[in-house]
Amino acid sequence: MQSENNVFNDEIMRREFGRRLKTLLELRGMTQNELSEETGISQVSISKYLNGKSDPSLLNVLKIARALDCSLDDLTYM
Repeated sequence: MQSENNVFNDEIMRREFGRRLKTLLELRGMTQNELSEETGISQVSISKYLNGKSDPSLLNVLKIARALDCSLDDLTYM
């Protein structure tokens, strides 16, 4: 049961990160490709983050926050 809850919570967190990332990209008028170029993160990885399919590493979250001129909380706080 505990393992199921962890998987469920991880999925919720990935989706929330993707939702926040999408919102910030729109607010900044930035495309996935531009974010990829700015951060050095592949466009495929960014797409996976946006769709809640992959967890970004802390380093990638930091790179994204810098590129979007936002705080870590703006991307991750629940």
